[in-house]
Formats: sequence, structure tokens, C-alpha cells
Amino acid sequence: MHRLHAHLAGYLSRTPGAAARIGWARALVLAAAGRERAARKAAIEAGAAAERLAVPYDRHQATELIRRLGPTRR
Repeated sequence: MHRLHAHLAGYLSRTPGAAARIGWARALVLAAAGRERAARKAAIEAGAAAERLAVPYDRHQATELIRRLGPTRR
């Protein structure tokens, strides 16, 4: 998983307009790894990036991930 995150970070540095898409992709990977809290945080950050970049599809994806992950647990 670390290698994938490093690859995505490198891609993001070359393609800043992909921040929202990379963010929710990262959230999916984290959720699949059982790291729900980190996944929720990544999805929230992806949603903010989508708002900033005005990309409705990515905003929808991030919002759907947040909804499916449910409320944060302590």
C-alpha cells in the first residue's frame, strides 16, 4: 500500500488538477485496507479539492464514500 501511495503522490505533483480523483482513490484503498478513519479523512479532503477545482463528478464520488463509511468511531 505504501508503494501505491508514493506513486499517487508523484502523479499528483505532476498533475495537480487530479487532486480530487487521487484523493477519493486513496480513500478507497484505505477503506479496502480496513483503515476507515483514514479513508474518511481522505474522502473529506478529496471532496474539498473537488469543490475547489469545480469537478462535480469527483465531488459526488467523495460524498458517496463519506456516506458509505458512515460516522467516525472512536
